[in-house]
Amino acid sequence: LAIGAYRPGGDSPLGLVDMAGNVAEWTSTPGLTDAAAYQVKGGSFLDGADELQTISAVEVQQNVTAESIGFRCATRSLESMLRSQIE
Repeated sequence: LAIGAYRPGGDSPLGLVDMAGNVAEWTSTPGLTDAAAYQVKGGSFLDGADELQTISAVEVQQNVTAESIGFRCATRSLESMLRSQIE
């Protein structure tokens, strides 16, 4: 499918587009049943439609690598950072 194929119906409430289906997201959330594991959330290009949801999660050991697992660099907004410096 072409980028933007689900627009505008697939856009998030914040206007984000095409956020599902590339790679599942490695998170800093610890595993629920294994302290040495972390949660991988969402789905990847290898998963079926039922797994392509932000609520989908699996536990993965910290030494596991896969072409279907990635991570997202995130930070607070500039506005939030500036506000915290003022307070």
